[in-house]
Amino acid sequence: MTGKRHHYIPQFLQVGFNSRTGEKVTRAWLYRKGEATPVEATLKHIGVEVSFYRYRASGVDISADQAITRAEGQRLAPLVQKLRIGNPTSMRDPAALAELFAHIYARTKAVWEIGRLQAPLMFERLAAFARDPQAIQNVLPRLIETQRPIFMRLLAPRYLDRDVGELLSEWVAHIQGVPPEESSVDVGRMSGALLEWALRALQVSKVHSMQGLSDRPESAKRFHDCTFRLLEFDGARLVQGDTPVVFYQAGGFTPILAKDEPFDYAFLPLTPTRVVAACHNGTPYSWEDLRDASIGCSYEHFIAAAQYPELATLASTIGRNFPVVTDRDIEKLFAEAVALALTTDWRGNEEEALVERLAHEVLWPPQDAGVASSGEEK
Repeated sequence: MTGKRHHYIPQFLQVGFNSRTGEKVTRAWLYRKGEATPVEATLKHIGVEVSFYRYRASGVDISADQAITRAEGQRLAPLVQKLRIGNPTSMRDPAALAELFAHIYARTKAVWEIGRLQAPLMFERLAAFARDPQAIQNVLPRLIETQRPIFMRLLAPRYLDRDVGELLSEWVAHIQGVPPEESSVDVGRMSGALLEWALRALQVSKVHSMQGLSDRPESAKRFHDCTFRLLEFDGARLVQGDTPVVFYQAGGFTPILAKDEPFDYAFLPLTPTRVVAACHNGTPYSWEDLRDASIGCSYEHFIAAAQYPELATLASTIGRNFPVVTDRDIEKLFAEAVALALTTDWRGNEEEALVERLAHEVLWPPQDAGVASSGEEK
């Protein structure tokens, strides 16, 4: 997958649904959301996006291509090939299967699209928070005290003739002492830049997480305690959605889980008749349910090895079970973010470097006169 066109669904996984076996060029029937009829497309052009695992920093391309390609060639593609043709009762390497599930799940475009959908809503929530005087007065002093080392490093170059620790203490006392109605903050000036930075940070996170997962398969923890089963359904007509790993939990199927959220089992379609399942409680028993779940949990499309008659109707259900970002979700995420910001648990070298870059690039851009070295506003 080297280059700028990146498969977010690897071709070695899609090839199990090849519609023209024996031919050199591999194809599948592609059903897209909102389109009435499928097209038979080459796998080279399915599940692809330009620069999906790449970003630029200081004029240099940073990419997860090589790490992902190594993981595919050395471990993942050979494993999937064995699963397709091997004995369904033989599952000898649970660590390798845990990596396969974690890799495919983390690599899926839809998982990252949820973050992109949430980002603007999170900044709307941040703006509401900044306009709430009581919230500012309750949270900001605690944030300053908890993250004092970061604030001191950020402020020291701007207040060369002041004791920054003393200055921070003065700020905390001032915030706590002013009338609440004077404590709100105007974030409108920087909200657009903050959102752009947040989306870039999401892309950086995607690249680094896929590099880490590809180079260190032992870091894939979500599926480590699963029992794996290879299931063959005679006469089945399974499909593969653009979120290939689908979870089942009480209440139904879903393509996305919150961190550490429990599930009964997850499944990954390998061919029209075969799936591999990662099980906690229970095992899939109906291939029709799995087919319908693959389609309903897709984000934009699914593929099939043939134009099975029932797919013309089922294609209208693409995305039916894909999560919708709600106000309740944003409120929960915002509360979690504030709670995390008031601890030191999130702080690693990379995270602190990102915060410092944010402050210099967004909060205090070079063109902004800002604050004079004496501490007086210009």
